[in-house]
Amino acid sequence: MNNLKKQLVQIGKKLSDKGLSPGFSGNLSVRFGNYFLLTPSGLPLGDFTEDDIVVIDKDFKVIDGKKKPSSESKMHLEIYKLRPDFNAIIHCHAPKVSAFAVAGVELSQPVLAESIFHLGKIPIAEYFVPSSVEVAKETAKYFDKHNVVLMKNHGVVLGDKDLKSAYYQMETVEYTADVIINATILGGAKELSSEQVQEVVDLRAKFGK
Repeated sequence: MNNLKKQLVQIGKKLSDKGLSPGFSGNLSVRFGNYFLLTPSGLPLGDFTEDDIVVIDKDFKVIDGKKKPSSESKMHLEIYKLRPDFNAIIHCHAPKVSAFAVAGVELSQPVLAESIFHLGKIPIAEYFVPSSVEVAKETAKYFDKHNVVLMKNHGVVLGDKDLKSAYYQMETVEYTADVIINATILGGAKELSSEQVQEVVDLRAKFGK
């Protein structure tokens, strides 16, 4: 468990340093058997320490830690419940991908083979008050078919097999949003053909993504 706490601190700092989690936004979690390690409420992702991390069980009972767990812990647990293959979840307000969430635009434009392969389609969950049961259930339901979900007028959440993989997925999401925004400024992104997209989808299936 100590190693997972160390990873949470390291990834939190990377997200902060990269500008992917500005201010007090964002939260992280990892699964450890029947328990869940969550970043604390009210602390920036670049500032919390291992001692600030909160461990809870599936019933939200605090097992370890003196801080309050992230206010979005309900959403994290709803997603874990649906996806036993996820051992880490990142929720943040990265500026460029959040622009898509605010504009109500799915981040699914087929322009980069890398994003199609690693991310697949990225839908948008409807807006509900942050930290509410409603936003937790609304967002989690999209994870039956997707690994990354935009939260309308809010941000983005994704999961993966471990925290390091989830972090690099987050970098890829923001990179994809950045490319599409800049391509739009330059006159519009040129989409891959349906045949080219299918080739990448088939390759993704081959590698079990």
